[in-house]
Amino acid sequence: MAVGAVVPAVGDAMNVDSRGVGGMFGYLLGTLFFGGIGVSGLLIWRRDQKRRDTPRRGTTPPGELETSEDLAPLPAGPGLAARWLVAAPLLFLTTALPVVGQVALSAFASVSFAERFPLGDDPVPTFWQEFTDDLGGMAYAAIVPVLVLLVFTARRTMFALWPKACLWVAVWALVPGVLLGSSDSMLPNLALGAGLVWLNYLLGRLALWRLSSPVALDLVPSELEVPYAVPGSQARLRVRRDRLMLDRLGGGKNKVRKEILWAELAAARLEHVDAPLTWQASSGTSITVPPGHALRLRGADENWLLPVPEPLGEDLATFIALRAERRR
Repeated sequence: MAVGAVVPAVGDAMNVDSRGVGGMFGYLLGTLFFGGIGVSGLLIWRRDQKRRDTPRRGTTPPGELETSEDLAPLPAGPGLAARWLVAAPLLFLTTALPVVGQVALSAFASVSFAERFPLGDDPVPTFWQEFTDDLGGMAYAAIVPVLVLLVFTARRTMFALWPKACLWVAVWALVPGVLLGSSDSMLPNLALGAGLVWLNYLLGRLALWRLSSPVALDLVPSELEVPYAVPGSQARLRVRRDRLMLDRLGGGKNKVRKEILWAELAAARLEHVDAPLTWQASSGTSITVPPGHALRLRGADENWLLPVPEPLGEDLATFIALRAERRR
């Protein structure tokens, strides 16, 4: 009885009217799907809360942080309000694009079907007619993209993952429309779907860049993380609210990551490398450090050496030192 009472309500919320057995199972699957997303998000949030600001066992009190002799002054930056003002349209666009793309694929499939199997004297609908008709009934399709956006705006410390989230949200929204299309429209739908998925990913990267660049003083007290892609490697440095993280490291079959809490950070300075050398970041990742500036990050059992270009290296070293001093 509980299932029979709950799943029709879900159908009403999604503007679907069916009280048969098939409809009931459809509602049930929808409830489990969207409910599973919510439960997974809650579990991830609880796990992150347990890790947040939790020092490692045996961590000693922070000592004096070793930095470069002359820290380069950071620019003031545009301000957090200006950063969010510029990034907000991109965030909304990456949320709406998968839904609009799903409607476009559905409209294209409807027009193709009507052209192939005309119904008496009824005129073949235009793409725009089908698009506007379908758009009004696709509000439920925006649940997942909007939920993802809300999670990221509430947890601003993980915005380095926003481009990948945009990619997978677009895949979730567009792939069913491509697979369920007719054989005649498969190739156009596949091309359109692949293009929209890639476009959403690029827009996600642009939004992240607008939030985290340039590296400036206004980012120091904020919770926004600043990602830095290590040149010549898949590794990425993430300057987070409570720690440094080096991820995308190869470690056998799975990717691994390394972390240094702010309380453990002992050194964050620029070094000059005279000859090229190789730093073994993990069992599966070697980072080549060419002659020039390199960023030394040391703490706990970690000792990282990352190549950095000028003048970004100076700004990054100063930014890490300032955020570390503020959070320790």
